[in-house]
Amino acid sequence: MTFEVVLLILIAIIVCLLIIFRKNSYVKKYWRYSLILAPAIILLIFKIIVTIRQKKADDATKPEPLKDEITNIKGKLEEVNTVVKIEAAVAKEKNDTKLAELKEVQKITDDQERRKRLAAMIG
Repeated sequence: MTFEVVLLILIAIIVCLLIIFRKNSYVKKYWRYSLILAPAIILLIFKIIVTIRQKKADDATKPEPLKDEITNIKGKLEEVNTVVKIEAAVAKEKNDTKLAELKEVQKITDDQERRKRLAAMIG
């Protein structure tokens, strides 16, 4: 897309110069060629607009981050359920060492490792 933008800027500068120096004999001589450039400029602008709209449409239809978020939320819910089960077991047994171990496991930053240890504590 940068190529189209640079080309559009270059054509706009040329058209401005043609308008400014329209009384010059050189510009009068090649004025017909600039008439050919006008449709090319319109087509270029149209292509840039279509490209931008396609990119926006492609960004809107990407479901991958959404699936990742759903998986993340499911994992967090499972982790919370596991913690609740462990806390219920600790409350029944009144086991302070298991509660301390639970607090230690909850401090782990890696999600998968924390979930593995929580699952091991249940079983």
